[in-house]
Amino acid sequence: MIWMAMHPSNLSRLTFFEPDSVVRKSSSKSWHSFIAKTAEKWYPHESVIEYMINRIGQVLDPKMNEIKLVQANGQIRFCSKFFLNRDERLIHGAEICGEHLGDLTMAEEIANNKKTSRELFTFEFIRDSIRTVFPENFEALTTELVKMIAFDALVGNNDRHFYNWGVIGTMKKSKKLPTFAPLYDSARGLFWNYSDENLKNLLKAGQKKVLSYIENASPRISIEDNSKANHFELVDFVGRLNHEYDQIVKSMSSLENELKVLEMLEKEFFPMFIQARKSLIKEVIQTRFKKIRGY
Repeated sequence: MIWMAMHPSNLSRLTFFEPDSVVRKSSSKSWHSFIAKTAEKWYPHESVIEYMINRIGQVLDPKMNEIKLVQANGQIRFCSKFFLNRDERLIHGAEICGEHLGDLTMAEEIANNKKTSRELFTFEFIRDSIRTVFPENFEALTTELVKMIAFDALVGNNDRHFYNWGVIGTMKKSKKLPTFAPLYDSARGLFWNYSDENLKNLLKAGQKKVLSYIENASPRISIEDNSKANHFELVDFVGRLNHEYDQIVKSMSSLENELKVLEMLEKEFFPMFIQARKSLIKEVIQTRFKKIRGY
């Protein structure tokens, strides 16, 4: 059983007490804090789909943030744990690029423009930025970046913008190495914004429309030679850069992982969905895994 405290002045934050934790039930101040999101009224499946995408991530390799799906005030809410300690801060991807660029204001402007960010904040630029800002832990951080890219490609997440990922650093000078932040805000994929009726129509429209949906999903990160690269093209490029990156992509997209993901979906989510949603999500997952394995 989970005890939950709402914060009326700020309904975007929830705190939880869990019986098997070390915090005290009598003191809600010691409970774990979560950032709560509510699905928009025109996208009622959003919270459940975001939870599902995060569960897929938990089956795979990248470090995912702790999540919950709860009912509060008559709404289904997706909750993501506040993962920073008091002495830590989150350095967003935009800030990392800005430090390398030498102009944080310009970096913010670039990051907030999808077209410009895809043209300028390429994988090559991001990797150079991480090397400049965090030379002491460049390899480990870049490895986690590649895992994030592979995960987003497998689920078709098209909204990993430059404030949706980052590195955890300390507030003061410390010998503690920076770490890649757990992945959060992974909501935009797998028909999150499709109603049941829209999915029925898509299923009737035939294979060509479904394949178009799969191919058109694009990451916010691109490559210097192709600012319009879709997920498959980005993963292919990254995998060709070095053997370690290639092994990460191959491991995450393995047939074994694909079957694990499908088994989890069958048990935890498909019983809640209409047949059209189940069929299409399964088809997208199978196609994305197979295509990425083929590179």
